Amino acid sequence: MAEAIIGQSIKRLEDPKFITGTATYVDDISLPGMVYAAFVRSPHAHARVRAVDVTEALKHPKAADALIGIEALKLANPMPVYSYREAAAVKKPEYRCLATDRVRFVGQPVAVVAARDRYSADDVAELVSVDYEPLEALMDPEKSLQPDALRLHEHLDSNVGLYITREGGDMGGAYNEADFVFKKRFRMHRHTGTPIETRGCIAQYNSGTGELTLICSTQVPHILKSHFAEILNFPELHIRVIAPDVGGGFGNKLQVPPEYVAVCLLAMKIRRPVKWIETRRESLMAFVHARDQIHDVEIPMKKDGTILGIKSRMIVDAGGYLDARISGPSLGAGMWLPGPYKMKGYRVDIDVVMTNKCPYGAYRGFGSQMGTLVIERAVDLIARDLKTDPVELRRKNLIETLPYKTVTGHEYDSGDYHAALNKALELVDYPTLRKEQERLRKEGRHIGIGVAMAVEGAGWNTYTAAMAQTYVPTLDYATVTTRMDTSGNVKVLIGDVGCGTGHATTAAQVASDALGLAVENIEVVEGDTAVTPYDSGTRAARFSAIVLPAVAASGRSLKGKVARVAAHLLEASEEDVEISEGKAFVRGTPNRNLPVSRVARVAYSEVATLPREIPAGLEATESFKAPVSGLCITWPYSIHVPVVEVDIETGVVKFLRYVIVHDCGVEVNPRIVEGQVVGGTAQGIGGTILEELVYDDNGQLLTTSFMDYLLPTATDIPSFEVCHLQTAAPQIPGGYKGMGEGGCVYTYAAVVNAIADAIEPLGVEVTSTPLSPSQVLKLLREARGA
Repeated sequence: MAEAIIGQSIKRLEDPKFITGTATYVDDISLPGMVYAAFVRSPHAHARVRAVDVTEALKHPKAADALIGIEALKLANPMPVYSYREAAAVKKPEYRCLATDRVRFVGQPVAVVAARDRYSADDVAELVSVDYEPLEALMDPEKSLQPDALRLHEHLDSNVGLYITREGGDMGGAYNEADFVFKKRFRMHRHTGTPIETRGCIAQYNSGTGELTLICSTQVPHILKSHFAEILNFPELHIRVIAPDVGGGFGNKLQVPPEYVAVCLLAMKIRRPVKWIETRRESLMAFVHARDQIHDVEIPMKKDGTILGIKSRMIVDAGGYLDARISGPSLGAGMWLPGPYKMKGYRVDIDVVMTNKCPYGAYRGFGSQMGTLVIERAVDLIARDLKTDPVELRRKNLIETLPYKTVTGHEYDSGDYHAALNKALELVDYPTLRKEQERLRKEGRHIGIGVAMAVEGAGWNTYTAAMAQTYVPTLDYATVTTRMDTSGNVKVLIGDVGCGTGHATTAAQVASDALGLAVENIEVVEGDTAVTPYDSGTRAARFSAIVLPAVAASGRSLKGKVARVAAHLLEASEEDVEISEGKAFVRGTPNRNLPVSRVARVAYSEVATLPREIPAGLEATESFKAPVSGLCITWPYSIHVPVVEVDIETGVVKFLRYVIVHDCGVEVNPRIVEGQVVGGTAQGIGGTILEELVYDDNGQLLTTSFMDYLLPTATDIPSFEVCHLQTAAPQIPGGYKGMGEGGCVYTYAAVVNAIADAIEPLGVEVTSTPLSPSQVLKLLREARGA
């Protein structure tokens, strides 16, 4: 029998095209007659648009056409905004693909032009004349909350775009039982994902067939197709969305981009394909921003260190409009506040407030890292106040047995949090490390040890309904078609998108296991709405827990059809036919066998030799529906323990060690799992100590290139020591939990705790990010001044 393919670290099947430069991204595609788009964007954070004049622009010899907001207003509906039912009563601002009478952030599109080449398009855009009346910019979300604040959207009662509240357990009882209440304000700064491939699209309208094709960089081709049908008042059956190779998504590309809508309108207007590729400056100015939140937290406590509950009043800086996904990371942060700890009560009140910044949307972790930062930083501060070790405070409050129903209503499914914590401490040799820290401090070195842990919800059970524009509480699902051709090779058709996440490899491994074929004989097809089943896309670490079970079910169903044909050819009972290593054989007599390729040829080309009850062809479509009805489907978890040294003269943080223990259930491909853990952690490190989107008081973004918006390099990232635990998810066939967001969820809290541990003896209290060298120096100066 062949060695089990599940659990093997085979090389990624999709990598050869990437390392040889033969992958196909949007910008690699050229269509006959194609023109190139460029956007005219607002230079003001807040202004009235008095007039937009394209007359001079259209005189350019290479100009093709232009579209302005007044035209688009008649052709397209506003951009969608999802909200949870708790926030349904809040009025939503209209977010149009092109601004009409008012702009509300620097970089907002006002017009789009097309020209015969990309460089000429920029020249044409510069010739568009826009008459602005600058208005006061509102940059502080707390000031925006004030009753007398300037209204950014005149038809709304306030600048609060959404208000969400959640509570569970007995928060009143927690306060009554408390010996004291820990109170603190925490803030995470504004930054975002920066995919190496920026946004881009090609829109093509065929007036003869009435078909609109959008080739674009997205994580959600099917969802985008549904939205575009609604936004453009266009028949959905005549829309095709194709996501070719995607150079990173990170949740940012869940967005329904206004620019894609405008490019589609322009393509329909001029009856020619239109390509738009976003510049890095545009990406930092006008793609979704993320993370920026304020939490005013109260934690009722017992003197013995028992955590009784947690309450937070949250402020989310939404920017000038509400992005479609804004309520997800807002609620996500609130729902993750209790962490992996036992509590009696919980409450969160969330104000999603509009300011004159780029809109805020999804980014890897979907809010959970903010909730994790708050509770894990609070635990360290409470331990300091109680003069106890932060690890011991965690042990005291950590959930002991699973499954466990939390105060948020979630049911953590499986694992052993204490064992994982103990393993991380064993790997880092925690007692010895603390002694070494004391020794080095006496030598004037500032060493910090950070500990952070969390339970990460994977596979959100909220399905985005385009027409309802609400997160509908339902069950997530995936549908997969598996098709064998006449040579016995197989295509697996999946409706989501690989964004560097190894889908083509892991799905092929699962299909191989289900079918009894080698992975080399299996090809995974994703991203084309014309050929793949409907799917909610690559999001929320759902691929393993939702899509892979559908791959397995579809593979088993096809295997049964192959076995039926083979049984006829081998003159055996269907139940006695097995398939392995590309052969169909009779159980117990392996010499009675046929190559699967021969079975496939008969099923397609020699159907006259088959009984009528055996259908022609070899294809199977199966769905897998989430087996649980809560917000999330599975619950992977992790513990991060970084060790850092802070140079108090420069503020630079150096990583000495970084230990990670995680449990994402059964691992299909451990190498891919480790790549996701390490990549997510590196991304979190960048977000903690380097990356920041900085605005001035007038709403001008100061970090519009990678010279200013700093990303981590190899010299900033440590070598990681990763330990894999595997506790099967009991409710998921195969036991997979998912972990695409995992590394990023825990890193902020772990790194902040490590840096704080290094500099708190100098009188510094750390309650906000970023902890860039300049910010660390600022904290040290303030402590010296105090």
